[in-house]
Amino acid sequence: MKLIPLNKRTIVTPIENKETKTLGGIILATSVQETFSDVAIVESSDKYAPGTMVLIPPYDYSKVQSDGKTFFIVSTDDVMGVIKNVQ
Repeated sequence: MKLIPLNKRTIVTPIENKETKTLGGIILATSVQETFSDVAIVESSDKYAPGTMVLIPPYDYSKVQSDGKTFFIVSTDDVMGVIKNVQ
């Protein structure tokens, strides 16, 4: 099944195995991590390309299960920012 977003919506998937460390190198437990969610774009009805990593608010999405995978549907306007790896 393919999910297609409508009406300025974006479908995202959680980033698996995200390692969260403090500046001192301490790995944080999931319950202690920041409240924003790092996700990857699956499909967007607007301006984001699939695979783009973005930041969304913690509870401002609809959770959907499809083919054994978890997806979140968010308003494109609710995407807080794009995550870029800068070396």
